[in-house]
Amino acid sequence: MRFSVTAVTLGAILLTCVRQVTSAVNESSVRIYGVTADGFSVEFDPAVAIVGNYTIRYSTGGAVNNISWPDASVRITGVNPIQNDYLVSISDDGGVTFTRDFSTKIWNVGETSENSLAFSWDPWPDTVAFYSASIQENVLVNSTFDVVSPNATFNGLSPGVIYTVLVTFNDFGVTDTLLFEITQITRSSAPQASFVSQTSTELTVNWTTVAGADSYTTQLLAFPSRVVVSGIGGVGGTNANNVTLTNLIDGVPYILEVCSVNNAGLSCLDFIVSGVMPMAAILDITEVSSNTVQVSFTSAPASTMYNVIVTSESGTFLQNVTSVTASVLVTNLTPGTYYYFTVEVIYPAGTSEASSPILHMKADGACSSGLTITQDNSGMNGTITSPNYPGNYSNNLTCTWTIQAPTDKVIEVRFVDFELETCFPFLAYYDFLNVFDGEIQEYFMLCGDNVPPTFVSTFGQVRFQFETDWIGTARGFRIEWKFVDITNIDVEPTCGTQNCSLHASCVNGTCECDPGFTGNATSSCDDVNECLDTVSICGSNALCTNAIGSFRCICIAGTTLASGSCMPIFCPEELLWYQNTSNILVMFPQTKAGRSSESLNVCPPNTANAGVPYGNRACSLDGTWLAPKWLTSCERNAQSYINQTFNSTMERQEAANDLELFTLQAQNFTADNVTTTVQALENVINAETLDQNTSSSAVATVGNLLTVSRDELEQSGQATNLFQILDSVGERVEVNAGEEFQEVSSTLAVAVVQPDPTSAEQGIGYSFRSLPFADDVGFRSDQFNTFTRSPREDASSFIQLPRDALMRSQDNRASFYAFFDDTFFRASSTSYGNSSNEFIGSELIFSATVVNATKMINFEDPVVMRFAFTSNVSESNNFQKMCVFWNETGGGFWSSEGLVRQTITSNTAECQFNHLTNFATLFSTGSVDIPGLDLVSIIGSSVSIFCLVGLLITFAFVKKLRVGAKFRSAFLLINLSFALLFLNITLIISENIEKMSEGCKVIAVFIHFSLLASLSWMMVEGAVIYVTVVHGLYARANITNRQVVTSSMLWGWLMPAVVVSIVVGVDINNYSRNDAECWLRKDLVNFLSTIPAAIILAINLILYLATLTFLIRRRRPTGAKKSDVRKNVILSVTLFVTIGGSWLFGLAIPSTETYSKNASIVFAYIFTILNAFQGFFLFLLYVVRQYFTANLFIPFIKKVITSFPDTQSSKVLSTTQNDSAKGAI
Repeated sequence: MRFSVTAVTLGAILLTCVRQVTSAVNESSVRIYGVTADGFSVEFDPAVAIVGNYTIRYSTGGAVNNISWPDASVRITGVNPIQNDYLVSISDDGGVTFTRDFSTKIWNVGETSENSLAFSWDPWPDTVAFYSASIQENVLVNSTFDVVSPNATFNGLSPGVIYTVLVTFNDFGVTDTLLFEITQITRSSAPQASFVSQTSTELTVNWTTVAGADSYTTQLLAFPSRVVVSGIGGVGGTNANNVTLTNLIDGVPYILEVCSVNNAGLSCLDFIVSGVMPMAAILDITEVSSNTVQVSFTSAPASTMYNVIVTSESGTFLQNVTSVTASVLVTNLTPGTYYYFTVEVIYPAGTSEASSPILHMKADGACSSGLTITQDNSGMNGTITSPNYPGNYSNNLTCTWTIQAPTDKVIEVRFVDFELETCFPFLAYYDFLNVFDGEIQEYFMLCGDNVPPTFVSTFGQVRFQFETDWIGTARGFRIEWKFVDITNIDVEPTCGTQNCSLHASCVNGTCECDPGFTGNATSSCDDVNECLDTVSICGSNALCTNAIGSFRCICIAGTTLASGSCMPIFCPEELLWYQNTSNILVMFPQTKAGRSSESLNVCPPNTANAGVPYGNRACSLDGTWLAPKWLTSCERNAQSYINQTFNSTMERQEAANDLELFTLQAQNFTADNVTTTVQALENVINAETLDQNTSSSAVATVGNLLTVSRDELEQSGQATNLFQILDSVGERVEVNAGEEFQEVSSTLAVAVVQPDPTSAEQGIGYSFRSLPFADDVGFRSDQFNTFTRSPREDASSFIQLPRDALMRSQDNRASFYAFFDDTFFRASSTSYGNSSNEFIGSELIFSATVVNATKMINFEDPVVMRFAFTSNVSESNNFQKMCVFWNETGGGFWSSEGLVRQTITSNTAECQFNHLTNFATLFSTGSVDIPGLDLVSIIGSSVSIFCLVGLLITFAFVKKLRVGAKFRSAFLLINLSFALLFLNITLIISENIEKMSEGCKVIAVFIHFSLLASLSWMMVEGAVIYVTVVHGLYARANITNRQVVTSSMLWGWLMPAVVVSIVVGVDINNYSRNDAECWLRKDLVNFLSTIPAAIILAINLILYLATLTFLIRRRRPTGAKKSDVRKNVILSVTLFVTIGGSWLFGLAIPSTETYSKNASIVFAYIFTILNAFQGFFLFLLYVVRQYFTANLFIPFIKKVITSFPDTQSSKVLSTTQNDSAKGAI
């Protein structure tokens, strides 16, 4: 249903045409003005000579009216030049006639803004050089000169003011001839439409109130003739600013004239209105042919035409088809594609609203008769039948039908008949009907001859996908479907006293989930993903595809189903003549599809290339041989290509091809062989551009060299040069816009892409999918592909560059590399290659570069990657996993610098970096994440911070603790507390700061300083305690407090500051980690942290044992009390905590981890608890344990306790605290 109201004309309508200018009574001496709805005025120039009286005749095509008068002006009334066309003739008694024709009008006067008016008029019938227009209110307001188009716009007008408009023209010699004049144009005096409402029987039109209007008149006119229409209710005079019209005919247009009445006359506005315009509903979509459907819909009275609109599933307009009948053929459709169909009804007054969209999938020829859509009194419904039903369907079919319900309905599906080939759901080679409930969720997979039960969809869409294999058919199926209201869905049948959920059945009065589902059968049964829950459920060479309630096994490319298993396809053994000699037959052995094989024949022992195969040949995935690559000669080895000059592309290709064949057995190469081959390859690719054949052989050669033993490759020193060769290929290989170059060997895959800028709006990427090979090792060509939007659904790993990275390239070219293992990186590193506790756990290593880019860091959007883990680590949680890139500086190492975000699961890692290079996932066995350890550290450090602050405040305000003989011990304790406080604060900050940021480096510097300071002050404490206890008399007599303060300050604060300053001065990146920790680099931890800590702790342990031995062996006075023993025990504990004895447990963690992981975890917990709470223990020993300091806190504690109700527990607590205070020493 649609209505239309349009403002058409504002003000009086008048235009004049001029003929016969031979008399004094001519166009320049006569003007017609004052045009209103009841007449117009004529005026002559009094200075013009006339003969007798004036005579004016005017007519509308009927009777002619005559007026004679002697004056220079006259007002003619009783006529309506606004509504009717007039022909006016003026003459004098001399018989000369001057004619003005009112049949040409000003056809649009509109308000373009609050203070503007726009005019348009029919053009002058003869050639016009230009027009001039002006508007005035007693004086000139605005004017427009020399316009060639018949229109003008005037600005700066005031609402409610009456203006006069004059238009003249220049007709090449006749200058400034008056064309017409309009008066009584009142700016904003006409009503404007503001609101329209409509029902099936009446239409209400509201308009804006006009200031100064006495009343309004309305009149309904026929469109476009403006003949008054009778029989319509609601028109006439009114004081209100609205009118309600009744009895309008549906779809018929009318003119509603609304005029405001005031002392200036009438000012009118026309609205185009109409009765309701009912829409049509699609009744049926019928398949006609492979590219045509017939769409039928309800007819609409008073319509002139129907318009069927076809859009894609995403909403993109594709085509529209018009028809004068309620049925139309839609052609040029693609089989297997979804389309939305809607229909509009075109009325004389406009177009109806579009019908509800119907989603339909265009079937192919064999499936075209399967779907019918009809509509009757019960609503939309239809049927789906298998092709040729009730006869047998055909083999090798793929048919899909989709039913889309309106938003307030779901779909009831009833299986009337069902008979498919008997099947085994876990194999892909039978006939199936898959039923999808919703756009993604699969409902079930059907086969066999059991008729499935009726079901109601949970979503508004159901999709049926019918697939048949190459052998065996059956009768097929017939399905009836209909739309049902969501509120009218039948309640599920009961099972005893229960209602079974979807995918559950009633078994002996109890709901049980169907096979392939798990859960609570009365609430929900969830699908079991057999592909994830069962290891290798399909066996080798087969991919598992989950289905709701089941799964399917599909043989990978290069294999075929045989005896219930996916067996490899082979290219047969074949003999070929060696291309360079007519007397050598070369044998290529039987080879698996997707792999390559070298010839069994090799160059003889007495040649330069002894043992090198004559050729290499690839077997395609369909089991057919590709053309072989032949060795040029057995007498030319790699050394001969180092200095050769290439005069043609063919020579360069042959050299690259030879190097590829030379390296087929590279696993036996020495370091010298590697160096010679790399030097020859560098010379071969030394060209401005490289053809793709040469580039393929170059990449294959690098891939072969990656099979060289790591020791020989490292000794050759050529690892970095190999990567530079790959970069050179990426820069020079011939690739046009929109094309790509790819080469895949067992150890290396390379892709060079130069996408069209419009196709890479979301960047470009390179993806890899893992395949379950039975016994093959290495890459295969069908595992890789490039993409511009998103990786393929089955991709296990991928890398995607942002658009910003490509925009920085002069060539819009990107190169991708994938390495099968980390051989190259171990061989090019001085640290990682010798590391035994770090290894790459991702299934491959990705690398990417943008050719000729200006800057490769700080992209607007990050480089996004996903890595799947290798099978030997994906199920283990005993590794620390980190997204890393290969940092070539400092001998080469894996680093996480520039890591923006990472998400690690048990099977995958998703990484985002702000730069480009080589990326992988690093696994570390030297550090195990222990549950809860971080939480214990944070809690302990927080408590220690609180207690250390309390200790420092106590010593600051209790003078008794730091004067006299207690000064020395108090001074040392306060400095140790400051160092520990600083350490705990920085540790907590490091847990919350952004990792791998500049702030993280700063925090790492302060952690290192505070750690060294804490250890140093512990050592000072140990030394002073030892001297004081063991050599007390000497210490009191020979060591002054000033000496203790000076020496301890130098050792405790200055020494750590000097060490940290030197480390920072050498390179601040010494505090940059590759595992997102704010700490020293891994290779520096032992030298700058662990070893110094071990030395200090060893010294402290010696001092502690010596002190403890002295206390035990010293002679006790006769009658010593048990309290003395207790004092010695407390003193021992105090010494142990003060000198950092608990830190010894940290040294035990790595040493015990090798023999017992559980023991290392126990030591880790002990170390963390004792050290995190060290500040707490110091507070207990030096504040709470002291009698006079404890008394400072006891009154406060008593006050808190007595504020609670008097309970037994509070009494016991109070008593315990008093006893503790009395017993303190």
